[in-house]
Amino acid sequence: MSSKLTGLENATVGACIGGIEVACLQPFNFAKNSLQQGLPIATNPAQWYRGVVPNIFNMAGCTMIQFSVGGALKNIVAPDGRMSAAAVSTKGD
Repeated sequence: MSSKLTGLENATVGACIGGIEVACLQPFNFAKNSLQQGLPIATNPAQWYRGVVPNIFNMAGCTMIQFSVGGALKNIVAPDGRMSAAAVSTKGD
């Protein structure tokens, strides 16, 4: 997320990143779920990606919202794109 991007651009980046994340991690999630259920791990890659489309829509929507809200909050806290040390400090005074 960037303060230089518009809300729509942040949302688009978030949705794309969410889709890429699911596409990369789907085989690992499939293997994890198979092991948890005591099923053998399939060797057919088509089975690894079973249910990937709903999963992509779910994650794309989540990361789209996170990037949009994060970018908007960043613009509120640091409209010029630079955050002061006080703004990023987590140390309580």
